[in-house]
Amino acid sequence: MDSFAISQFMSLYFTKILGAVAILVIGLLLAKYIASGIGKLIEKSPKINEWVNKFFGETEREIKFGKIVVKTIYYILMIFVITAVFEALGFTILTEPLNKFLGNISSFIPQIIGAVILLAVAWIFARIVKFFVLKGLALVKFDEKMAVAEGRTPISQAIAEIAYWFVFLIFLPGILSALSLGGILQPVQNMLNKILAVLPNLIGAGLIIAIGWFIAGKIREAAAQILKSVGIDRIGKEEEEEKNRLSEIIANIVYVLILIPVLVAGLDMIGLSAVTRPATNMLDRVLAFIPNLFSAFVIIYVAYFIGRLLGDLVTRLLGKMGIEKLLADMGLITTEGAKTTISAMAGNFVKIAIVFFAALEAANILGLDMLAGLVDQFIVLVGHIILGLVIIGVGLYIAQMVASIISSKKSASSDMLSAIARISIIVLAIAMGLRQMGIANEIINMAFGFTIGAVAVAAAIAFGIGGKEVAAKALAKLEKKPEE
Repeated sequence: MDSFAISQFMSLYFTKILGAVAILVIGLLLAKYIASGIGKLIEKSPKINEWVNKFFGETEREIKFGKIVVKTIYYILMIFVITAVFEALGFTILTEPLNKFLGNISSFIPQIIGAVILLAVAWIFARIVKFFVLKGLALVKFDEKMAVAEGRTPISQAIAEIAYWFVFLIFLPGILSALSLGGILQPVQNMLNKILAVLPNLIGAGLIIAIGWFIAGKIREAAAQILKSVGIDRIGKEEEEEKNRLSEIIANIVYVLILIPVLVAGLDMIGLSAVTRPATNMLDRVLAFIPNLFSAFVIIYVAYFIGRLLGDLVTRLLGKMGIEKLLADMGLITTEGAKTTISAMAGNFVKIAIVFFAALEAANILGLDMLAGLVDQFIVLVGHIILGLVIIGVGLYIAQMVASIISSKKSASSDMLSAIARISIIVLAIAMGLRQMGIANEIINMAFGFTIGAVAVAAAIAFGIGGKEVAAKALAKLEKKPEE
């Protein structure tokens, strides 16, 4: 009886082992067959791998999506097979946790399928949205109107990519909800709600900036053409330059002045008051400053034009009057080896003087009080210096003329007297000129007094030594008169 029971038990257990082995072999073959079949289906559509690589941003390293899916399905099926093997062997202690694990997987599979379906739908919608965005922007020639430089990513492509991923962002809460990931779902949902709340303002701001950008570009082109047609690039130049044209500079300034309020309006629509408030204040100041700046520019330009005319007129008049010959005859200048003429220098001085006066008035208009004060003081100083130089020049001329008159008398002391007169007049003229310039008045007064005193003493000594015989004769005559 005991041997029969043992043999019966062994036969039963052997039957279970055979069943378990059969289940293992059949399950292994089925798992391998099913997994490889799914892998072949994936390999027949290479776009799946391409889409996965693009979705995960893998460019340098290719993701073998088919192999990953095959191995995942194979191992999941093998878990079922192993569970069935343990069940056939009656190992309930091992099968209970495996059954629980497989139950969780089985209940999670529909959620995964739902999430995959939502992801596929999101991808389809994203592709459609990207296609229509690219076609729409290409239809209106958006990149050409935005003047996108060559070699850079087109703005339309960037906008299409943003729209593409935004569709995925909209579907993301649904995908997370299908996977029952509530911990991640709530913050993502809150973020999406905030984005959707501000999205109309973002779209409005984008339209305002895009339209303003387009209008500013067209106005810049029109302004450049108008300024070029009126010949503003040839002002003060004989030939028109290819670079740094005045028309392009002014057109760019107009472009910026139009674009700044457009950007401020766009940012204000988004609600960025912290940025728009100081920008608006700055814009108000700039717009209030523009009329003064334009007036200052007109004043300086008109002054330059008038100074150029008057300077050329002065140069021609002095040239016809023969001022160089006159000054050369006076001994004040020499014309040999001179690179410029006195008449040309006088004409340039007239130009500079008129522009300086215009700059003073322009500084006052712009409210640059400190600069206006400096220019005013500089003009006064230049006036004193010029007047001092004129006094010295006239003194030199008078000294030369007086010396020539005295030398023409042909007396014994004429040369000495002419030199004394020449030096005295020159010293007097230099002292008066330097005093007019305001250069060390006290020192000049003392030096002038000492110089005149020295000249007087020298003249007295020279007269005494040179007139010794004459004085002796005069004294002898005075002695004879009482005797008579």
